[in-house]
Amino acid sequence: MTAEEIFKKLKKLISAELGVVEAEISEESHLQEDLNADPLSIADLIIKLEKEFGITINQEQSPKLQTVGDILNLIEDQIG
Repeated sequence: MTAEEIFKKLKKLISAELGVVEAEISEESHLQEDLNADPLSIADLIIKLEKEFGITINQEQSPKLQTVGDILNLIEDQIG
């Protein structure tokens, strides 16, 4: 899967989970400030990311996921 395919899939997932228009989502988008995600919706998003991409996001990594780019980098690192 290419970085572009991962990003496309990630935007679709974030859009569905947070109710944000895909066009408004960029790598610089901050989950809480720009996309209005609360801690519960971020937790739900992490669960969906793990299922969708077959990755594991541990409790130490979760607080570091502040932007869409942070999530994208983590996914790319794990699926190579």
